[in-house]
Amino acid sequence: MISTIIDGSRFNFRVSGLFIDSENKRFLTNIGVGLDYCVLPGGRVEINEPTDLTLSREIEEELGEKISISYLKTICENFFEFDGQKVHELQFMYVAKFENKDFEKIKGKFKGVENKDFYEWRDISELEKLKFEPQMLKKSIFEVFENDRTFERLSNFV
Repeated sequence: MISTIIDGSRFNFRVSGLFIDSENKRFLTNIGVGLDYCVLPGGRVEINEPTDLTLSREIEEELGEKISISYLKTICENFFEFDGQKVHELQFMYVAKFENKDFEKIKGKFKGVENKDFYEWRDISELEKLKFEPQMLKKSIFEVFENDRTFERLSNFV
Protein backbone atom coordinates (compact mmCIF):
# COMPACT_ATOMS: atom_id res chain seq x y z
CA MET A 1 0.00 0.00 0.00
CA ILE A 2 1.17 3.50 -0.72
CA SER A 3 1.57 4.97 2.74
CA THR A 4 4.92 6.29 3.85
CA ILE A 5 6.50 8.68 6.32
CA ILE A 6 8.47 11.57 4.84
CA ASP A 7 10.11 14.17 7.07
CA GLY A 8 7.91 13.11 10.02
CA SER A 9 4.63 13.39 8.08
CA ARG A 10 2.60 10.53 6.63
CA PHE A 11 1.57 10.40 2.98
CA ASN A 12 -1.38 8.14 2.00
CA PHE A 13 -2.71 7.42 -1.46
CA ARG A 14 -6.32 6.30 -1.01
CA VAL A 15 -9.23 5.46 -3.28
CA SER A 16 -12.88 5.50 -2.23
CA GLY A 17 -16.22 4.63 -3.73
CA LEU A 18 -19.47 6.51 -3.53
CA PHE A 19 -22.04 3.71 -3.69
CA ILE A 20 -25.61 4.94 -4.14
CA ASP A 21 -28.62 2.65 -3.95
CA SER A 22 -30.92 2.10 -6.95
CA GLU A 23 -33.54 4.45 -5.50
CA ASN A 24 -30.98 7.30 -5.31
CA LYS A 25 -31.69 7.81 -1.59
CA ARG A 26 -28.88 6.12 0.35
CA PHE A 27 -25.10 5.83 0.17
CA LEU A 28 -22.70 3.42 1.87
CA THR A 29 -20.45 4.57 4.72
CA ASN A 30 -17.50 2.86 6.43
CA ILE A 31 -16.82 3.28 10.17
CA GLY A 32 -13.35 2.20 11.25
CA VAL A 33 -12.77 0.45 14.57
CA GLY A 34 -12.27 3.01 17.34
CA LEU A 35 -13.25 5.99 15.16
CA ASP A 36 -16.17 8.33 15.85
CA TYR A 37 -16.68 9.39 12.22
CA CYS A 38 -17.37 7.65 8.93
CA VAL A 39 -15.68 7.68 5.53
CA LEU A 40 -16.50 6.30 2.12
CA PRO A 41 -15.50 2.64 1.65
CA GLY A 42 -12.19 2.04 -0.08
CA GLY A 43 -8.55 1.65 0.82
CA ARG A 44 -4.97 2.41 -0.02
CA VAL A 45 -3.54 2.02 -3.49
CA GLU A 46 -0.81 -0.58 -4.03
CA ILE A 47 2.29 0.35 -6.00
CA ASN A 48 1.78 -0.18 -9.78
CA GLU A 49 -1.99 -0.62 -9.30
CA PRO A 50 -4.47 1.62 -11.17
CA THR A 51 -6.89 3.36 -8.81
CA ASP A 52 -10.04 1.85 -10.35
CA LEU A 53 -8.61 -1.65 -9.82
CA THR A 54 -7.71 -0.68 -6.25
CA LEU A 55 -11.33 0.15 -5.51
CA SER A 56 -12.56 -3.13 -7.02
CA ARG A 57 -9.94 -5.12 -5.06
CA GLU A 58 -10.61 -3.34 -1.77
CA ILE A 59 -14.39 -3.79 -1.96
CA GLU A 60 -14.02 -7.47 -2.82
CA GLU A 61 -11.58 -7.95 0.09
CA GLU A 62 -13.62 -5.95 2.60
CA LEU A 63 -17.19 -6.77 1.56
CA GLY A 64 -16.90 -9.82 -0.68
CA GLU A 65 -18.80 -8.00 -3.44
CA LYS A 66 -18.08 -7.20 -7.07
CA ILE A 67 -18.63 -3.65 -8.31
CA SER A 68 -18.85 -1.67 -11.50
CA ILE A 69 -17.31 1.77 -11.63
CA SER A 70 -19.17 4.59 -13.36
CA TYR A 71 -16.72 7.50 -13.29
CA LEU A 72 -14.10 9.43 -11.31
CA LYS A 73 -15.85 12.35 -9.60
CA THR A 74 -13.24 13.92 -7.35
CA ILE A 75 -9.57 14.03 -6.47
CA CYS A 76 -9.32 15.21 -2.89
CA GLU A 77 -6.07 16.44 -1.35
CA ASN A 78 -6.60 16.28 2.39
CA PHE A 79 -4.22 17.65 5.06
CA PHE A 80 -5.00 16.65 8.65
CA GLU A 81 -3.56 15.36 11.89
CA PHE A 82 -4.16 11.80 13.13
CA ASP A 83 -2.77 10.41 16.40
CA GLY A 84 -0.47 13.41 16.69
CA GLN A 85 1.00 12.97 13.21
CA LYS A 86 0.55 15.26 10.22
CA VAL A 87 -1.01 13.45 7.26
CA HIS A 88 -1.13 14.39 3.57
CA GLU A 89 -3.69 12.16 1.86
CA LEU A 90 -4.50 12.05 -1.83
CA GLN A 91 -7.89 10.42 -2.43
CA PHE A 92 -9.58 9.50 -5.70
CA MET A 93 -13.39 9.24 -5.28
CA TYR A 94 -15.20 7.10 -7.83
CA VAL A 95 -18.94 6.71 -8.28
CA ALA A 96 -19.71 2.98 -8.39
CA LYS A 97 -22.45 0.37 -8.02
CA PHE A 98 -22.64 -3.10 -6.56
CA GLU A 99 -23.32 -5.82 -9.10
CA ASN A 100 -25.43 -7.64 -6.48
CA LYS A 101 -28.44 -5.32 -6.04
CA ASP A 102 -29.53 -7.24 -2.89
CA PHE A 103 -26.44 -5.85 -1.15
CA GLU A 104 -27.94 -2.36 -1.11
CA LYS A 105 -31.02 -3.61 0.81
CA ILE A 106 -29.07 -4.26 4.03
CA LYS A 107 -30.45 -2.30 7.01
CA GLY A 108 -28.45 -1.02 9.98
CA LYS A 109 -24.75 -1.45 10.74
CA PHE A 110 -23.02 -4.56 9.49
CA LYS A 111 -19.50 -5.97 9.41
CA GLY A 112 -17.60 -6.77 6.28
CA VAL A 113 -15.82 -9.99 5.30
CA GLU A 114 -12.62 -8.91 7.08
CA ASN A 115 -14.80 -8.43 10.19
CA LYS A 116 -13.00 -5.32 11.43
CA ASP A 117 -14.89 -2.27 10.19
CA PHE A 118 -18.59 -1.49 10.22
CA TYR A 119 -20.58 -0.37 7.21
CA GLU A 120 -23.95 1.32 7.00
CA TRP A 121 -26.25 2.57 4.27
CA ARG A 122 -27.15 6.17 5.18
CA ASP A 123 -29.88 8.37 3.82
CA ILE A 124 -28.58 11.36 1.83
CA SER A 125 -30.68 13.62 4.08
CA GLU A 126 -28.34 12.67 6.98
CA LEU A 127 -25.15 13.77 5.23
CA GLU A 128 -25.17 17.40 6.32
CA LYS A 129 -25.22 16.46 10.04
CA LEU A 130 -23.19 13.25 9.71
CA LYS A 131 -19.72 13.18 11.27
CA PHE A 132 -17.88 12.44 8.04
CA GLU A 133 -14.28 12.80 6.86
CA PRO A 134 -13.01 14.46 4.85
CA GLN A 135 -15.73 17.07 5.26
CA MET A 136 -14.99 18.65 1.89
CA LEU A 137 -16.21 15.50 0.09
CA LYS A 138 -19.78 16.22 1.24
CA LYS A 139 -20.13 18.76 -1.59
CA SER A 140 -19.14 16.13 -4.18
CA ILE A 141 -21.52 13.57 -2.70
CA PHE A 142 -24.45 16.00 -2.88
CA GLU A 143 -23.52 16.83 -6.48
CA VAL A 144 -23.64 13.16 -7.49
CA PHE A 145 -27.11 12.81 -5.94
CA GLU A 146 -28.14 15.81 -8.09
CA ASN A 147 -26.68 14.12 -11.22
CA ASP A 148 -23.83 16.61 -11.53
CA ARG A 149 -20.98 14.66 -13.15
CA THR A 150 -18.55 17.58 -13.16
CA PHE A 151 -15.05 16.48 -12.18
CA GLU A 152 -13.42 18.50 -9.39
CA ARG A 153 -10.22 18.76 -7.41
CA LEU A 154 -10.63 19.63 -3.74
CA SER A 155 -8.01 20.69 -1.22
CA ASN A 156 -8.06 21.95 2.33
CA PHE A 157 -4.45 23.18 2.25
CA VAL A 158 -4.09 26.46 4.10
